[in-house]
Amino acid sequence: MTGADRVVLGATLGFIGVLMWFVPVMKGRDAFFGITVSEALYRSPLARRYLLIYRTLVCLLIGGAAAFALTATLTAGALLTLVLVAALGPSVFLVVFWYALRPYEEARPSGQPLPPGERLPQWTYVTPWVEGLLLAALLLAVGLVLWRYPELPGRIPVHWNAAGRADGWTAKSPWPLVSLLLIMAFTHGFLLWLLVGLSQVPVRAPAERGDEYRAAHFRYMRFWAQWTNVLRGLVLLMFLGIIWASLFGIERQAGGVMPPGMVLVWIGTAGLLLSLPWLVIGGLRLRSAMREIAGAGSLEQAAPTEGWIAGSIYYNKRDPAVWVEKRIGIGWTLNFARPVSWLVMLLALGIPIGATILALSAGR
Repeated sequence: MTGADRVVLGATLGFIGVLMWFVPVMKGRDAFFGITVSEALYRSPLARRYLLIYRTLVCLLIGGAAAFALTATLTAGALLTLVLVAALGPSVFLVVFWYALRPYEEARPSGQPLPPGERLPQWTYVTPWVEGLLLAALLLAVGLVLWRYPELPGRIPVHWNAAGRADGWTAKSPWPLVSLLLIMAFTHGFLLWLLVGLSQVPVRAPAERGDEYRAAHFRYMRFWAQWTNVLRGLVLLMFLGIIWASLFGIERQAGGVMPPGMVLVWIGTAGLLLSLPWLVIGGLRLRSAMREIAGAGSLEQAAPTEGWIAGSIYYNKRDPAVWVEKRIGIGWTLNFARPVSWLVMLLALGIPIGATILALSAGR
């Protein structure tokens, strides 16, 4: 590992650790480890003990992964696996504590049925000029590949280290570039579908201060839509940088020179990392304003654990929504009782895996 690789790895593991440290308490007692509990329990020694045990486990897992990665000699694939283990491991701990807290779940007060959901027009959170700009970026990437491919040499770069220098090469083939374009297009389409889905999430306003709550909810959802557009732009920027590096300056890259396209990848990555604190802080602030209007616990489902498997997988045939807000941490997840959710997940897994297999096979 180079010094730059170690810096990137350390920053990645550190970010994962900080995020997972706060995940159980991001929504307060409304979703403590994904469970709505009473204020008394949330402030109790039992809750503090659960939180202490969870955070100790997270520190041990991520600290151990960092120590192993920085001292052992690992391949790029092994490093990626290690990062995935560090990212997914705390989720296992969250599931354990979700089950431990289910007996303490606070029931919704009687006489306060969940109000019917109201939906907005499906294009509410889609901004035309943003879609035009992002579509132009997609078309630019396709145009660059079609223009430059006939002039490429017999070997092309397909991987770059953290310092931006090519360290993986393959025989000239259209499949590595087609793979990039397919993943780029799918990512763009998937996030656009999320924007449409956000407008279809039912707005369940309380009987009192209903209009005020709807306005606060709209601001909250609009904030998520804005961040999603930022994410789409940064991801497309990163892909454009990789495509640029794959098409231009290949002879110089063979000599160890960093291609200019890697600067776009760095800018996109840095922008993504910097946007996450904005997402967390801004999202929780707006959500807190909704909670203040509607009352504690009212932002969750009438039966908070209904439809949730281990607090992280949602399957509810009675809920017409495809996208629902996660109970643990922040973000959105799919309602797997809807067939379209399975189709999208198959595409999300199949396109990158299939494109990678084709690219590797073509490069042999």
